[in-house]
Amino acid sequence: MKFVVYSRLQILRLDLQESHAVISIREPGSDMPAIPRNELCRGILSLSFHDLHRPERPDVILFTAEHAREIFDFFTAVRPELETLVIHCEAGISRSAAVAAALSRATIGADSFFFEHYAPNPLVYSTLLAVWRELSPP
Repeated sequence: MKFVVYSRLQILRLDLQESHAVISIREPGSDMPAIPRNELCRGILSLSFHDLHRPERPDVILFTAEHAREIFDFFTAVRPELETLVIHCEAGISRSAAVAAALSRATIGADSFFFEHYAPNPLVYSTLLAVWRELSPP
């Protein structure tokens, strides 16, 4: 399985000819992008949280363990049918890369590509791995 990181602009041109699913991450208050779908799309999960790792103002929505569980529930449901999981956020650098890195670490034990080419959000990455450890059998 491939994990692919896209920006909001790139996701608008999505045209995969293989089985795929999308995790769409947007800023709170912004509209869900019109993600193109075809018969090979196995689902879209939409999440909304800020690209921060600590609260800087009272209205900040940080990534939580509940977000992480939503991602793992979605991924577990669609994984058997996937060739590619596309994760996008606004810039395609931090939040989406953190999700891709954590899922890659959890499934194949490697995440270095995402740290070499992107700047994964540390809160998203660490929270996902902590929840994965909770959900994984001993």
